[in-house]
Amino acid sequence: MARKRTSVVKVAYDAILEKILSFELTPGASVSDTQLSDELKMSRTPVREAMVRLTIEGLIEQGDAGMFVKPMTATDIRELLEVREALESKAVELIMENGGLTKIGTEKLTYWNDQMRQHVESNNFAMNFNADDQFHKLLISYANNSRLNEYANQLRLQIHRVRWLTIIKPNYACSVEEHQNIIEALNGSDSDVALEAIKIHMVHAMENFNVVLHDENTNNLMNLIAQAALTLKN
Repeated sequence: MARKRTSVVKVAYDAILEKILSFELTPGASVSDTQLSDELKMSRTPVREAMVRLTIEGLIEQGDAGMFVKPMTATDIRELLEVREALESKAVELIMENGGLTKIGTEKLTYWNDQMRQHVESNNFAMNFNADDQFHKLLISYANNSRLNEYANQLRLQIHRVRWLTIIKPNYACSVEEHQNIIEALNGSDSDVALEAIKIHMVHAMENFNVVLHDENTNNLMNLIAQAALTLKN
């Protein structure tokens, strides 16, 4: 019985998460357990449990008038990227302390970077983002630190919501080359070189977001949200 309940909660969680990540539920939108339970054809209890989990993960907030999708500000984005840099730098440090990448680890990171390269060339944004996400997810996992992996996975969902901003002024070819530099550095013997490789990648990611956020024609973040969401849906 407990297993069935867990399964139903996961179905609710996955469905609500997809609505948030696809911007069907936009930042600031109300999240109603009654409406969602009707849509998903399930009781309100698993929906509420799923919403609690999404609240913990920073995607939903409790307001005076109920639950809503947590809005994003330029400050939120910068803070997310700063924390991401700290986590991934620590992951690189731990990987190097453990002797660098294994052969399998190298092959898997190379595979996802090659996938990203192909999707960049074909302008397939959704698959590009997925390949990039898988690359960084694996990178963190190779640090063999369960707490680091747990925190990074929570951050990944929030990062996923802001990736679409880069569609406005894409610069993905550089990311592919920087990924390759990271792989090569993690196969080397110099920890400082590896840390510099990940830092350069994180700094460039921040710069790319800043270009969008400071563009005089797109300085309203909520307008950016609408524009990027429309691009994704098309």
